Parts: sequence; structure tokens; C-alpha cells
Amino acid sequence: INAEYMGIFDFHINSDMDHIYRDSTQQLIRSLSHKIQYSEKYYDDAMEYRHVILPKELGKLVPKGRILAEKEWRSLGVQQSLGWEHYMVHRPEPHILLFRRPKNFDANLAQQKHAAAMQAAAEAQMAARAADCVPVMSADVRL
Repeated sequence: INAEYMGIFDFHINSDMDHIYRDSTQQLIRSLSHKIQYSEKYYDDAMEYRHVILPKELGKLVPKGRILAEKEWRSLGVQQSLGWEHYMVHRPEPHILLFRRPKNFDANLAQQKHAAAMQAAAEAQMAARAADCVPVMSADVRL
């Protein structure tokens, strides 16, 4: 099976045959996605890691010898939270995908979302106050 030809990683369909192959590949991915295995996380000083084991049938769809973009590994049925990157190819077993992200990514993301929400609330409050304090000029006022 040639993954690039089957339309998994090329999202531009050029012919009816490509469409048929893409549909059958997507059906295969949906039927096997429950068999994808996710490791526990493991850590070093700066990063957290995990590996994902695809069923061998899905592993045949992984392009050989290169790192996958997020859109590509998600199109294979891999489901993970934000921040993970495919960072290494395990040549002996290409159906095993190796991922990493900065340590404490979830906590940092939650902090950023909270800070953004607080900033938006403060800006909305300032806009509301400014709307209440708009000076009204009367036509009778003379300088």
C-alpha cells in the first residue's frame, strides 16, 4: 500500500480513483483506530515523551524515513492532547511513532489560557467603563 498515492497525506484529490482509495483507507483507519496503543509518559529534565504503537496494517501507511506533521499522524487515527510532536523514526519498527513535548506543557497551556481569559475580561471591563464615561458635548456649550 502506498500511503501518499492513497491520499492520506495528500489532501488534494485529483481523480475518481484517488477518491475511492482515500475512502477505503479512511475506512481502514476508522476500523483499526481502537487498536492503537499509547504508552505511559516518560520524562527527562526538559521533555516528556510517549510512543504510540499502530496496528501493523496502519503502520504500512506511514511514509518511510521521515517525521510526520501533526495533520499526518492525526489522519492515521492517533489521538493526543495538544503539543505533541513526532520527533524520531524508529526504523526497525516504523509502526511505532515516537512523540515528545515540553515538560509541563498541559499546566503551561492552562496558565496561558487563564491569563488570556483574564486579559480579555479586563479589556471588556475597561471598554464598559469607557462607554459609561463618554463625555457628552452640548450644542449650548461655548468655549
